[in-house]
Amino acid sequence: MLNYRKATEEDLAEICELVKEAIREMERRRIFQWDEIYPTAEDFLSDIKAASLFVGLEKSGKDEKEKIVVLYALNKDCDDEYKKAAWSFDGDYRVIHRLCVHPDFQRRGIARETLLHIEKQAVSLGAKSLRLDVFSQNPASMALYEKAGYSKTGEALWRKGLFYLMEKGVKKMILETERLFLREMTLEDTDTLALVMSDPESMRFYPHPFSREEVENWIKWNLDNYKKYGFGLWAVCLKKNGEMIGDCGITMQQVEKDLFPEIGYHLRKEFRGKGYATEAAKACAEFAKKCGMKKIISYMKSDNLPSRHVAERNGMKFVKAFTKTVMGKVVEDEVLYMKEL
Repeated sequence: MLNYRKATEEDLAEICELVKEAIREMERRRIFQWDEIYPTAEDFLSDIKAASLFVGLEKSGKDEKEKIVVLYALNKDCDDEYKKAAWSFDGDYRVIHRLCVHPDFQRRGIARETLLHIEKQAVSLGAKSLRLDVFSQNPASMALYEKAGYSKTGEALWRKGLFYLMEKGVKKMILETERLFLREMTLEDTDTLALVMSDPESMRFYPHPFSREEVENWIKWNLDNYKKYGFGLWAVCLKKNGEMIGDCGITMQQVEKDLFPEIGYHLRKEFRGKGYATEAAKACAEFAKKCGMKKIISYMKSDNLPSRHVAERNGMKFVKAFTKTVMGKVVEDEVLYMKEL
């Protein structure tokens, strides 16, 4: 993971050298987006003075010296062409400018990692969306932003040709693991979550698969949980591309006469068997511990062996079998697992 910080004037020479190398690499690939006119040292100096230029550093070489491997500007500045776009999100926003990865560090997922970092930064600043423009003749950049969930909202004709204006709504991130991040869900996630909750195979341990209305109500229940408790079930997303693959988190559950925080998880069937549920569940247990919870549970039907295995790998121990009403149906073969934190 990179170390991100604000750029300083002492970084300017290294920044300019990075950009020079990036321009050479783009020209080698016949992408003529940047040149001696833009971006210039004066552009970056202006960003630095406005405290809007950021760099990502990685230790490199035998001396383990930190080297700038990526840079970007983040602010609200934009050209008049931006006013013509059909932006989808209301409220505060930030604009990404001059995102650039050093050629020696490209094809390592650094651009994607940086976009995730920018999303968290934007949320912390109160932004509801991110905006940017991408050169139509730069297919790698187009693919990067599309895979990261950005959508085209308009076009602009500038000195170098056609640029696409793009936008993405940003959501509050809660947890990160090696391969995943967990964020708050919104109703926009209904169709994606339905790939799990409305799938008969995935829901075979529930009384029935969810209808679309039930999926929406599931998300609304968790939105209420966020407000009431500060936690709930969160969207589980892959770091490599931001794709939502299910949900995992903590909800308050009644087990006979007692109320416990419970870790639950539901993943799309094509992403099972890869350790994602265990990875997310362990992160939720750590979250619970940091929140001061003393115990955490998981429960499931006795024949749901995959979920039982996840609970066991999360350090939980079998406690007992019990009866619980689930979706209006009495289920007599639930099993309870518990972990002391």
